[in-house]
Amino acid sequence: MNKYIGSKCPVCDEEFTEKDDIVVCPHCGTPHHRSCYSSNGQCANDDLHAEDFIWVSEVAVPASDGIYQPKCEHCGAALEFGAQVCSHCGCPAGSGERQSVHESEGVPMPPAYQVKLPFGDTEAIGDATVDEVRRFTGSAAWYYVVMFTRLVKSKFPISFNLSAFIGNWAWFLLRKMYVLGAALAAVSIFATLYPIIFYQVATVKLGVTEITDVSQILQSGSVTLFLGSALTGLCSFLQLGVMILCGFFGNKLYMCFTLRKIRKIRKASKSEEEKNSLLARKGNISRPVFYGLTVAFFSFMFFLQSEYFTVALDFAAKYIANMF
Repeated sequence: MNKYIGSKCPVCDEEFTEKDDIVVCPHCGTPHHRSCYSSNGQCANDDLHAEDFIWVSEVAVPASDGIYQPKCEHCGAALEFGAQVCSHCGCPAGSGERQSVHESEGVPMPPAYQVKLPFGDTEAIGDATVDEVRRFTGSAAWYYVVMFTRLVKSKFPISFNLSAFIGNWAWFLLRKMYVLGAALAAVSIFATLYPIIFYQVATVKLGVTEITDVSQILQSGSVTLFLGSALTGLCSFLQLGVMILCGFFGNKLYMCFTLRKIRKIRKASKSEEEKNSLLARKGNISRPVFYGLTVAFFSFMFFLQSEYFTVALDFAAKYIANMF
C-alpha cells in the first residue's frame, strides 16, 4: 500500500497516510479513502472509464537511502535499477501499456486490483458473500464480483460479456451451466446444419444439381419446399439471437446460477472448510469441457471438409426427400 502514500484522494483531496483505509477502483485503479468511495457512490474518475483511463501516481517513490528510484508509469510502484519489467504489475519498465490480460475473459485486469477492493469479503451479493462468489468464480473473480454487484444494485439484467457473445453456448458449458449450454448448442447446431441439408434435399426433389436462385423453389409450387426455404432465412436470425442472448444476458444468467449453487453448497456443507472446498470444486471453469470442445470443434471442421460429409449429406438428402 506504500505506493499510494503522498497521493491524494480524488474525493476529499487529502493525502494518503499509512493509517488510511484505502480501496481502489477495479476499473482504473484510482485510490480512494474507503469512506470517500462509499459516500461518493462510485469512482471519482467514473466519467473517464469509457476512455480506458488508468490511474497513475504522480508522486515519486523514494528509496530507503533517500535517492529517488524510477517508478512504473502504469501502477506507480518503485522499479529496481536496471529492471526491464515492473515486479508489481508486469508492465515493461517505462511503459504504461497493460500486459496483464485475464486468461478466460479476455479483459485487461488493472494491477491495482491486487490491492483491497471497495468490497469486503463479508459484504453481500444477493444472498451470498463476496468471499463465496470469489471462491466459486475462481480465476475470473475480479471480473464477476464487480459485475454481480452492479447487477444486484441496478436491478437491470443487461450487461455485456464479450467472451459469452463470441463463445455463446460453449461459454455456458465452460462455466458449468450444462443444461442451458446444451440447449443453446442444439439450437446453434440446428441453425447451422439445417440450411445445408435443406438445399441438398431441394436439389433432389427438383432434380437439379444445384440451387442457384430461390425462384427455383418458388416456381416448383411445392408448399413444403417454400416453408423450408423460409425457415433457412430464419436460421440466420436464430444464430444472431443466440449470440445476443449470451452476450447481453450471460452475466445475469451466470449470477443466478452462481447464487443458486452457493445456496445448495452452503446447505450441504457441515463446516467452513468443506464449504470452501466445494465452492472451488463446483465452480470456476471446466477444463475437461474446454479441451473436449476444442477437439470436437476441429474434428467437426475437418469432417465438413471431408468426402465422408459429402456422402453422408447426399444419403440423408435422398432419404428425407423420399419421406416427402
